[in-house]
Amino acid sequence: MARLQQQVDELLARAEAADAEGRDDGRCLPVELANPQRRLERLRTAAAVLAEREKDGDDEPSVNPSDPDSTITPTAQGPFIQGYNAQAAVSAEATTLIVAAHVVADTNDREPLQPTVGAIPAEVGRPERVLADTGYDHPGQIEDLRQRGICVYCPPQNLNTQAPQDRGRRPGWIVRWQRQAELDQPAVKKLYRRRAASSEPTFHVIKKLLGFGRFSLRGLAKVNLEWTLVALAYNCRKIAPRWA
Repeated sequence: MARLQQQVDELLARAEAADAEGRDDGRCLPVELANPQRRLERLRTAAAVLAEREKDGDDEPSVNPSDPDSTITPTAQGPFIQGYNAQAAVSAEATTLIVAAHVVADTNDREPLQPTVGAIPAEVGRPERVLADTGYDHPGQIEDLRQRGICVYCPPQNLNTQAPQDRGRRPGWIVRWQRQAELDQPAVKKLYRRRAASSEPTFHVIKKLLGFGRFSLRGLAKVNLEWTLVALAYNCRKIAPRWA
């Protein structure tokens, strides 16, 4: 940033000298100045994002200057990407329509559980049951949703790593084992199978049939808009055959 600032200052001084000699009308940014100035602005924005994260207790050590809202995110295939975490709430009924879609910068799915449920419009109605995969195991958010009358079925994470002698000693693990026992009931097992038949095919259709593999825009607000349009396209594709 210091190097760029010095370069910008030198180029501005040259531009002012040119103006004084009447070689330019003074209204156009010199071509050689435009790129360093843009880079400097991006770096300043990135530095501000890092400072804000540090203030919030986030120890993420890096930020992408061209898209400070994005994060280094792991993928199912193994490598990391610079990107976002797209969330979708899908109806487990026969329609399998997307009822809520938003994007977060979280690198995993634990935190977005409650916000994704909250993103379902009031016109759609409040869900009575939520079927989530184990990545959404956030005990606090699950309990909060249950307090609001929404039953969450979500397999607990790392359940088998708890030593048998410790399973009855920690309240958090007791709750996890209770949730697993609930999921082991035949009626709940049958209901939970709907998750694999609704949410997973939805992302397959979006990636493979609609051909949406990456975001074209940058910045969380714009990416959210893009993802909303993708969800709209998916829903239109699902509904269109019924109109024919």
